[in-house]
Formats: sequence, C-alpha cells, structure tokens
Amino acid sequence: MINTMIHPNDTNNQANGNSTNGLRIPTTSGRIRERAIEIVCTLYRCSTDEAAELLVRHSQTNNLKVTSLIKALVALIDEDTSGTGFGSNNALASHFWLREIRNLSQAHRRSDHFHRHLVGA
Repeated sequence: MINTMIHPNDTNNQANGNSTNGLRIPTTSGRIRERAIEIVCTLYRCSTDEAAELLVRHSQTNNLKVTSLIKALVALIDEDTSGTGFGSNNALASHFWLREIRNLSQAHRRSDHFHRHLVGA
C-alpha cells in the first residue's frame, strides 16, 4: 500500500492553488518529499514506490513522524544547516538516518565485494 502523503507525485497543488495554466508547481514541502524519495531510492537501490513504503515502514518501526524522517534525511544529505532539518524534533530522525546510512554502506560494500568475487572466479 502506497501512502500518498509522501508519494513524490503528490504535491498538494490543487488544494494550495499552486498552478499556472494547468501546470503543477511543486511546493517547498513537495520538493523536500521528492528529494527524500530520490535519496531513499539511491540508498536502498529501489523504485520510488518502494522508497515511499520504506519511509512509512521506518516511521512506524521507529515511532517517528514521516515528515521528521524526510526533513532530517534531506538536511543530512544536502548539508542543510539552516535548522529546517536539525531541530530538536528531528534529532532522533537524524540519528536514525546516520545509523541507517552507516549500516547500508557496510551492507553494500559486502555485497559489491561478493559480486566482484563471483565475477572474478
């Protein structure tokens, strides 16, 4: 099940009236959501739908708001020091992503090493 609240194509422009000649203009939160989905796709090597599902699953598993996870992830990766992602509400989410990125990095390294070993054999 896809949570449309975080799906990258859902920018809430119809409700906010952010359209020009029928073209949808992403809101700031829409752009942050889209960037977070892009980052999750890269980290987990998955599709956008799978990335949205992962964000929801991480939110539920770690008892964190999806918006906190999204803001913290974008702030960490894009090095946003303006405070939008590093507020006290997002500190736990930031720690989650730091730990998750470290774990993924190690898993990808092991997987890539194993793949090179198989190809070389």
